[in-house]
Amino acid sequence: MVWFFLSLCWLSQPEIDAVNLSYRFNEGETNVYLEDVEMTIKGDFLIDASRTSTMKYRRQERCTGKNGENFTVENIFTNVEKSADFMEEAVPINRFSDTPIQMMVAPNGNINNLQVDAAQTFKAQEMTYIQNFCKRLYTLLPAKRVRPGESWKDQIVITLDSPILRNMDQIIDLTYTFRGMEKLNGANLAKIEITGTMRGTVDQGQFGSFTGNIRGAMYVNPSLGKEIRSDVDYEIQANLIFPEGDFFYSTTMKLSRVLNLTEQIR
Repeated sequence: MVWFFLSLCWLSQPEIDAVNLSYRFNEGETNVYLEDVEMTIKGDFLIDASRTSTMKYRRQERCTGKNGENFTVENIFTNVEKSADFMEEAVPINRFSDTPIQMMVAPNGNINNLQVDAAQTFKAQEMTYIQNFCKRLYTLLPAKRVRPGESWKDQIVITLDSPILRNMDQIIDLTYTFRGMEKLNGANLAKIEITGTMRGTVDQGQFGSFTGNIRGAMYVNPSLGKEIRSDVDYEIQANLIFPEGDFFYSTTMKLSRVLNLTEQIR
């Protein structure tokens, strides 16, 4: 009899620890996120030893309806502030600042039917950047109940063309692991560990290649179905060859991104 009750306790405990990790939106509700980006570059081509620049931007997210299991969501990005030397060519968010972007968001965060306000006119290059920028706007969730220690994977393939990153092909492989519940600012949140690698090529007049590592954490409120905070660091090593005299240089870029849900409007 004792063995029977112990068996019941052992079987039920994992289910008690399991939580549903999926996105949910309420029609008419607006969520406001602030993201801080810090980028440090060290390389042979710099006169100074390194260069650090910062940017902060605001994302306003509003649910306008639901289609089956998917949600119709409008996102508007706004530049809040940036350092004078911020590399806009590398992260040209100003191209679509204050422009409503409509999309269908699945419970796992996948995006479909991305559309930009018809009143705005964008070149093909700019539309491609918007599509790539929003490709994984919502970090992939399993959209089911998971237990601490369970993992899921994602691969993001990006082709980008900007003034300083011409014909860039990038592959990002990510692993997410649910680490259990944690208290953060008084709320009981699911902590998701993020690890990954990235690799790609860039056409800068001649061939270049880069590799990188990704590490961070994301916090989700399972009862609300919302991302509350994420803190992710990227470290990228690039080797580029220029056509002028077969000049070669190596550079390292460190990118830190911190996202916080700051306001909910119902």
